[in-house]
Amino acid sequence: MRGKEKYLLLLLVLLITILSCSKGSDKLRIGLIKPSIDHLPLSYALDNHLLNPKLFEVIYFTSGWETQEAIISKKIDLAIIPFTYIWTARSKGYPIQCISFFERETDGIVVNKDIKQISDLNNKKIGVLKASTIDVFLKDFCRKNQVTYTPVYFRTPSEMVAALKSNEVSAIVSYVPVIQKIGDDYSTLHWFSEDYPQHPCCDIALVEGLSLQKKKNVRKLISIIDNISRRWNISPEIRTYAQEKYQLSEKQVNEAFEHSKFIFGLDNEGINFEMETMKTFKEMGYIEQIPSKEKIFNKDFL
Repeated sequence: MRGKEKYLLLLLVLLITILSCSKGSDKLRIGLIKPSIDHLPLSYALDNHLLNPKLFEVIYFTSGWETQEAIISKKIDLAIIPFTYIWTARSKGYPIQCISFFERETDGIVVNKDIKQISDLNNKKIGVLKASTIDVFLKDFCRKNQVTYTPVYFRTPSEMVAALKSNEVSAIVSYVPVIQKIGDDYSTLHWFSEDYPQHPCCDIALVEGLSLQKKKNVRKLISIIDNISRRWNISPEIRTYAQEKYQLSEKQVNEAFEHSKFIFGLDNEGINFEMETMKTFKEMGYIEQIPSKEKIFNKDFL
């Protein structure tokens, strides 16, 4: 083989390698928190092979903090996370935006048998995930009901459940399906959906500046899980899937579905709710300044 032919062959190999690497880098990396029903339509899509593995990669985390750190460091491109993590990241200058609300209404206050009514929470220790949406909801709830409490902060739901069962705390603030699986010795004293119907909990967060191919993948993802979400409460197949996925009884899965909603979009009510919630977040000292809604919300993918 002559020198020129060798050169052209090497150039061809190099070009193929570059194109292969480029294609691989366009796979959309999605961050999810376990265990949580908050991303159930996406889990359903994954387990039913509705997402092309060449276009999507799912990476699991055990807490919102871990997921936030991953999206800030661009180890993932997209995440389904409590909205407070998006606002916190943006307030620190990280290029993270909310492209849609997603999961709503799954959180409540779980108590031991000694707590019969709201006033019984007075002067009790309550477990909560620090700087999360439920941290803010608990503060507002107790303020409105004139309850004085001592927050005990944890980083993961499993740590909170262990603390409740060991009587380290008298109550915890958690979400579906953790609430259903805690056991019959505990009950849900209050669902926050009673205070804030259809309030956003987990949003779809996205890193700014993605490639055109990744943006196309985002739109494909939203189309698929939006279609599943629209069938959420009318499809026996999805209900059965949830029961098997999280090992729930029929009663537990019915309660989980009653207190879980998946609604896409960026409606004004949801935007205003998040902005008002972040005022309390600032009062609690979690952020120094509240970003403008123009920096937080991006409607280009809806």
